[in-house]
Amino acid sequence: RRSSWDENLDIPPPNEFIPADLSVLEAPKGGSECPELVRDDESYRIHHLLDGQLRLPKTNLMVVIESPCVYCSPRMFVLSSLFISMLNDDLKESTYVSGIAGLRNVIEHGTGGILLAFEGFSDR
Repeated sequence: RRSSWDENLDIPPPNEFIPADLSVLEAPKGGSECPELVRDDESYRIHHLLDGQLRLPKTNLMVVIESPCVYCSPRMFVLSSLFISMLNDDLKESTYVSGIAGLRNVIEHGTGGILLAFEGFSDR
């Protein structure tokens, strides 16, 4: 057993992605089984569905950046692939820390453009 602390080792900082409060809000009576269209205009469409069955403090967010340009030519596909790779590389440190806390994210090509998906337990 060591009697001294190795100064090269240290306790990691608190993980800001670990939720502090996992209590579940009461679901409203008569909730829908299908996602409700919250906003629909020329720029974006937003749907929302509150989980009333599993009752977990879990969040799922999916964003699709629709763009026909992603697949319009091999050059555009390669450029969008480079953009996705650069974005994933830039987010690598924070996604590692969030992954330790059980959050998952995906940034990749989708069927109509670029897909960003995030899921995990949340108190926000």
